[in-house]
Amino acid sequence: MDSPSRFEWTDDFTLSLIDEYRRHEVLWNLEHPYYKSLPRKSKAWEVMAEVMQIDATELKRKMSCLLSTYRKVRRKIVQTKGKYKITWFAYDQFEFLRANYVPYRNRKVSIVLRFECCNRAYRQD
Repeated sequence: MDSPSRFEWTDDFTLSLIDEYRRHEVLWNLEHPYYKSLPRKSKAWEVMAEVMQIDATELKRKMSCLLSTYRKVRRKIVQTKGKYKITWFAYDQFEFLRANYVPYRNRKVSIVLRFECCNRAYRQD
């Protein structure tokens, strides 16, 4: 595997990394049953490293940078109410993560109200 200091990330290789990351839902899907399992996540990074022929540490570093950029672009889009012109080459590749980065104030929350007097629960959505 190439050492991190010698590897140059091309746009095409970066897009391949994002595609590979998307295949490993345990790394990004909050609903995945093993999302919180560190051994499963480590295994996924090892598999990705083998497929990409890059050290897992370098892959994690690169994905961290890419995810940070994606969050910044998403934030700009939300703040400008969709008027921000997207110029980042990798933005569309990350659309599978869109549901993961919904601002908390915009997330739908179910509230269950209990009234002690009649012992019924009412759901407010």
